[in-house]
Amino acid sequence: MKNIIAAIAIVLGLGVTANAAKFDIKNLEVGMSIVDSIPVGDAGDYYDSSLGLDIHADYQLQENLAVGIETGFFSYSGSKDFVYGGVNYGSLGDASMSYYGVYGKYMLKPMDFGSKKANVYGIVGLAPYSVVDFSESTATGYGDIIKLGLSLGAGASMEVMPQWNVGLQLRYHMVSDFSTFAPMLTVGYHF
Repeated sequence: MKNIIAAIAIVLGLGVTANAAKFDIKNLEVGMSIVDSIPVGDAGDYYDSSLGLDIHADYQLQENLAVGIETGFFSYSGSKDFVYGGVNYGSLGDASMSYYGVYGKYMLKPMDFGSKKANVYGIVGLAPYSVVDFSESTATGYGDIIKLGLSLGAGASMEVMPQWNVGLQLRYHMVSDFSTFAPMLTVGYHF
């Protein structure tokens, strides 16, 4: 896992460094996404899915490569009737997850639909994820765990008006004890 993280950081760092002197505002996109974050694995047994928000900014380095930063927040409801091993544990507390990280996006050749363009892309991200379990009360507050996580996904976007695009994205956030699958509806603005 550490080797994968190091390789991602090196590739993203080299791309940013090589193109730092050629900044052009026309290569910048800012946007947001409405996300349905669905806990998987053990977290999926304890928590319901959550609607959340993701805000991003990315910079296109080359025709098929972009790097960016993003942040997201989700609030999960605990299971109201949690049963494990035939024992009913009652209601679980709620939880939240937030992250602030970097990502790289590799785009396939743009497709033309008349005067509109569409992109299909793969995306990989790296971020510290903060998971707060509101059922764990400690001397300093609620149980807050910060872990480094990786996200993998794919998406497609299409221009709807000059400088505006909408799209769909599917992401899998791999965080050791709180992984999620996240379908996203995105909106972006190109300068």
